[in-house]
Amino acid sequence: GHRIRVKYDVADVILYPDQAVPLSLLASELMANGVKYTGSDQGPPWMTLTLVQDGNRARLVVVNSKGTAHHLETDGESTGLGNQLIRAFATQLGSSIEIKETEKEYRASISFEVASFQPEPLDY
Repeated sequence: GHRIRVKYDVADVILYPDQAVPLSLLASELMANGVKYTGSDQGPPWMTLTLVQDGNRARLVVVNSKGTAHHLETDGESTGLGNQLIRAFATQLGSSIEIKETEKEYRASISFEVASFQPEPLDY
């Protein structure tokens, strides 16, 4: 029922499928949770997703605004399945999820080592 400003800043990070799949699922689950719980008491609700690489390490950060003015109500109790999935995907990447929460925002980040990627030679 409300619009959310979404900003993406995604670097070209080359990953093997063993890392690309859990990273994609992790980003998707974090964004889904963000949409469910985002809000803002000052201005429109917002979310950001950032993926950067520094040397052999990559960092995914998803941040969403918090507030009560536009908070979406959820039906019933949460099962916690989303949090279990998030932790599982982070574990598959050899890391853990770091959560920081303030009155105005919720921030989830993960840093992991990027496996060396050697493109296979093309058959001509």
